[in-house]
Amino acid sequence: MTTKEKLLKKFLENPNTLNYKEIEKILFMFEYIKINAKWSHLKYKHKLIRNDLILPIHNWDCKEHYKNQAKENILFIIKDKWNTI
Repeated sequence: MTTKEKLLKKFLENPNTLNYKEIEKILFMFEYIKINAKWSHLKYKHKLIRNDLILPIHNWDCKEHYKNQAKENILFIIKDKWNTI
């Protein structure tokens, strides 16, 4: 199992154990694009998801709610890819 696969497995099991930088790596793995945002709120866009993902970052981490929202988005992308195969 590669490092990226281990990180993804850890994220899907419990996203609250990861910090912001690890979550950002996962978002980039799934082709998210980072959009300019104001202050500590970082915005990410994906072509399959209508709403932008906003992560308020404080001390290089974000709250559980936003991590779970990122997980839901990633699961949606994974299901969409499986349905197209």
